[in-house]
Amino acid sequence: MKKALFFLVFLISISVLLSVAVLKKDYQVIIARFEKDSFKIYPKDCFVRFENKNYLAVNRWIYHWNILSKRITPHNESIVVEKFNFFDHPYSTEEKEFAFLHLKEKDKSIKYNGKLYSIDHANGDSIFSKSHTDEIIIFINSKNSD
Repeated sequence: MKKALFFLVFLISISVLLSVAVLKKDYQVIIARFEKDSFKIYPKDCFVRFENKNYLAVNRWIYHWNILSKRITPHNESIVVEKFNFFDHPYSTEEKEFAFLHLKEKDKSIKYNGKLYSIDHANGDSIFSKSHTDEIIIFINSKNSD
């Protein structure tokens, strides 16, 4: 009886670990805005080119195992990288909203943190959506998000 119970627990554990490993997704979510004069202030690495415009990547949220692990923001002549540890680093009020990745892909739209975004362009592992006239949001399903 003990062997059967142990074997059952072992099989359930292996099944859970395999399903988590298979279903694991690392994502980057980039929010970028078009600002005419920002190209002079920020480094070129802070920009995303879309529809012949350079958009400044205002926030770049990086998720591992659907938990926020980094936030990258541009600053004059550099970028700032905030690393998060779910257990050690307390999230700020703004970051709490993004602490867990709530993302669901549908036919022609993506639901991200309760908002619905239409898919305007898809290229490989990247999905582009114009949320406003001068703002885009990019969803990148990536294995190497560093």
